[in-house]
Amino acid sequence: MALCVDNMRRVQELSPIELVEMFVTVFCFLKDSSDVSQLLLDDFRSYQGYNFLAEFLLKMEQDRSEEAIQALRNLLLLVGSLTTCGYVELRPSSASAGSLFQMPGFTIPQPVGKGVSVRNLHAFQVLQTVFLKANYPQLCSTILDVISSIYHQDNANYFIVEPQNTLSQFAEKIHTKSVAVRVKFFEMMEFIVFNLNFVPCKELISLSILIKTNHSPECSLLCMKTLLNILSYNAIYKDAFREVGLLEVMVTCLHRYAALLKAQQDDTGGEIAETDKEMGFLVMEGLAQILSSNNSNAGVFRECGGARCVHNMVPYAACRQQALNIVQQLVLSSGGDDDLATLLGLMHTAPSTAVELNTHILKSLLNVLRESHRTRMAFRKVGGFVYVMSVLVSMEGCLADPPKAPWHQASRKEVVTLLKTVFSTLTVAMRYEPANARLFANEVRYSSLTEAVRLLGCFSTTADIEPVVGVTADREGADFADYFVTLDEARLKMKLPRALLSACLMLRYLYDMALDSLDIPLQSQTSTTSDSPRHMKRMSSVLESSSDHDSVMFIGHQKRASTGSLVHLLTQCQQEMLIVHPGALTSFLHLIPAISHASQLQLALELQLQSCECLKSLVRSERNQQVMCDAGLPHELLMHCNAALADESHPLHPPLQYIFERLAAQSLTPKDLRNFLRLGAPLCCASENEDTFDARHSSDPSGPTYAFEKPQVLSEMKKGTANGGTVPLTRVKCLVSMTTPRDVRLHGASITPAFIEFDMNAEGFGCLYLPSIAPQGPPTPSVVGSGMMGGSDPGVVGGIGSGE
Repeated sequence: MALCVDNMRRVQELSPIELVEMFVTVFCFLKDSSDVSQLLLDDFRSYQGYNFLAEFLLKMEQDRSEEAIQALRNLLLLVGSLTTCGYVELRPSSASAGSLFQMPGFTIPQPVGKGVSVRNLHAFQVLQTVFLKANYPQLCSTILDVISSIYHQDNANYFIVEPQNTLSQFAEKIHTKSVAVRVKFFEMMEFIVFNLNFVPCKELISLSILIKTNHSPECSLLCMKTLLNILSYNAIYKDAFREVGLLEVMVTCLHRYAALLKAQQDDTGGEIAETDKEMGFLVMEGLAQILSSNNSNAGVFRECGGARCVHNMVPYAACRQQALNIVQQLVLSSGGDDDLATLLGLMHTAPSTAVELNTHILKSLLNVLRESHRTRMAFRKVGGFVYVMSVLVSMEGCLADPPKAPWHQASRKEVVTLLKTVFSTLTVAMRYEPANARLFANEVRYSSLTEAVRLLGCFSTTADIEPVVGVTADREGADFADYFVTLDEARLKMKLPRALLSACLMLRYLYDMALDSLDIPLQSQTSTTSDSPRHMKRMSSVLESSSDHDSVMFIGHQKRASTGSLVHLLTQCQQEMLIVHPGALTSFLHLIPAISHASQLQLALELQLQSCECLKSLVRSERNQQVMCDAGLPHELLMHCNAALADESHPLHPPLQYIFERLAAQSLTPKDLRNFLRLGAPLCCASENEDTFDARHSSDPSGPTYAFEKPQVLSEMKKGTANGGTVPLTRVKCLVSMTTPRDVRLHGASITPAFIEFDMNAEGFGCLYLPSIAPQGPPTPSVVGSGMMGGSDPGVVGGIGSGE
């Protein structure tokens, strides 16, 4: 064997092709002998046969003829087969498969057997040595093909040759190879992860060095794509990337990309290369994945200065979405309060006309607020409501017609999107968070929200409903009703003033905020749900207001017996629309008087009427009535809508009186009842002495005092509006309706249900009432009930005993 190798070295007259044939002959001889003995293989190694083989392969790469290339390929394939030849079986050691991390269920594979498993490491080292020293792409590509086939034919082969650190050494030189060779190398890396289910920490360390040195941007780009594929394979790689230093390297790449962006903005650098831009995006995508649901990675990221860097990158439109994705993960991680405050502060310091920036930031906030209870708590603690409200306040005049400077240069579509995002953020921040809702109601206050919306430019400063003279309103209000539902100007049948459309839009956002329906995807965007505004309008067209006490016909020509049957019909026809934030509806009411247009008085009145109908549709259920009574809506109606409530001919009178009647049936203070009955000063009921007394004793300027309503009443008296006249008949009917029970006990056939009542005052009491034990007679009929039933049965209808 020594003579054979020496002859092959010394013979000069043989061509490379002939030497290849000699190698083929020797390899076949070695392969056959390895079945019975390891001796010849050891001799070939001892006499430097493998070294000569490596030198010959490197020498042959200089010959670029087609014949030489084919011969070289055949020789490499034969070397690959020689790696599986050997008399002694090799097994992977536990140390070779040792790793900081292991996939669940991973076990070291065992060799399949002779002819498949690696038994000749020296032959494999030839492939490794030639690849590291070769420059010819065809030679490098063939070597990778051979090594890949060795890995694929037996899963144990990678672990057998792992002590050779093959792929780690390849990673150090891969930036010098061609693109095709690089692609094959990274495919081998993915094979180790995906097929062998192994976490190759040493190889990952080599890849981190490759990216950090950045000898070839194109190679670093390919490497990052591979790392992202690996990162997506299993969550364990989030921790693995941190431990092998890849997280720090990616932060370094982030700083590198941020420097390029800053240089471009400062005009100190040219256009960013497409490779650098794509690399920056991939790094940011990878960081977002690494930080997702991993507090340890978030901590390391902050320590490396990544958090500050990514916050500074948010203003750059080129990478804003990617930067915000990273910020979202930081906010969701442990200790994300500071990141949330920084993000909100960035929105606060940005120019008011930076519509796109503020919209993107708010949408990112929406994502984290929607997902995390802890983030909603942090939003409250860092003053998030104030920051978001400041955005709304800064948009003063943006919806004016024409918009005020500097909003005349902004796109209306972008402005509307920002406004919707503001309302969505406020709504989602309060969802499932009573503490947040209380803070907004008590500290930020809905009155501030009302004024901020009023100053957008589409509402006037009018605070009270004014008397209407010579103007009528379309009861249907079809155009505004359709726009209120669809918010699509293209579907309007007639051109409506832009200011009125903007006002309708803001009222819709307040409506959705009150129902907590903002930022909730519908099951079907094409179909009309039972609680949609369109369905509400359809039901409003069927149900007449309670003021119309004449014969009212329902579907199927059934006559309504009493206003109490409204609830029964609605229960059958639609799901109950639950009011979650009553303060938003109060703001809704406060803005109705501010709907105005100098040249289109009738259209403004129609929008007011449509808005009242929307409000009316929400107070049909008892639950909503109770909620709005607690919010003080009856008093607000008397404060701001007294002109419409007092005048039966006012177009807004029917819906507003219906709303007041529904609420008054639930709860009404004596002062509000007195003020309602005194609307229009009938029977000369308003005395000047009483006005002076009430004004002198009013101490709460924001509370429901009679003194602040009296000037309006007195002004009506001066105008001669019902001064000293009779009480309107509709008001008498309304009073009767308010005091009429609305349940089946009107018919005297039902037993009052059991109930428990608690008075939570210091000297309160508790009461448990069981009608099944206590004798119970039929309820005392009301005035309306007596006329309907013609009396009642005096007998006992429930309980034990005769009731005597």
